[in-house]
Amino acid sequence: MKEITDRQKIPLRLKDLPNLGIALERQLWKVGISKVEELRMLGAKATYLKLQQHRKKTNVSLLLALAGAIEGCHVAVLPEKLRDELISWHSELIHYNSDNQP
Repeated sequence: MKEITDRQKIPLRLKDLPNLGIALERQLWKVGISKVEELRMLGAKATYLKLQQHRKKTNVSLLLALAGAIEGCHVAVLPEKLRDELISWHSELIHYNSDNQP
């Protein structure tokens, strides 16, 4: 019985992860991420950068949603230290991009 319940907890598709839906799953497919393991190995930041190249609109909420999916939790309960670090990284990225645009 334990083996059955353990198998039910393992997400088979990206859309089964917390914070991710079918639309984001399709966008991840377009950037070459089709498996949960690939997302986890790549990480939230690298995945965000890949999505940023193909999406017109990206924001810190997307980054936090990816991190929550990888951590296996809803974005609202993302560990505070991780949340703060990602928000800081995103702010630096936005600042860098705005400074380096023609």
